Amino acid sequence: MSRTAEWNEAFDFSRDTRFLSNCIQKTNGNIIQRLCTAADIKFYVTVLSEAERQGFKSSTYVMGNKNCNLTSWAPGCEPGWACSVGKDVEVDLKNKNDLPFRRTNCQPCCEGFFCPTGLTCMIRKSDVQPL
Repeated sequence: MSRTAEWNEAFDFSRDTRFLSNCIQKTNGNIIQRLCTAADIKFYVTVLSEAERQGFKSSTYVMGNKNCNLTSWAPGCEPGWACSVGKDVEVDLKNKNDLPFRRTNCQPCCEGFFCPTGLTCMIRKSDVQPL
């Protein structure tokens, strides 16, 4: 998939895009490397669904993964923070199976995105639906 196709897949350009321009500036253009992939979102939804199944109304904890676990906790694992996969690393946003190693250049989440505890990536707020 081309970068343009990935870009259009990740964002809905029919609305106000100032948040996007601001994020591109804030991340020095490496916004794609910070976006959650399908695998990240699948992992997050699975954790939330399991918490709900066990009777928890909400869960602020995401179980350990390759980026955030008991032995390694980057700043991007904190709520409201995200990291990059690295400047020259290609990201397949549609990959549903592999969580990318994302622990480089952690910084606060961009406005218009959601960065949950235990994930080191950004989810577009309009993509987050309550369970």
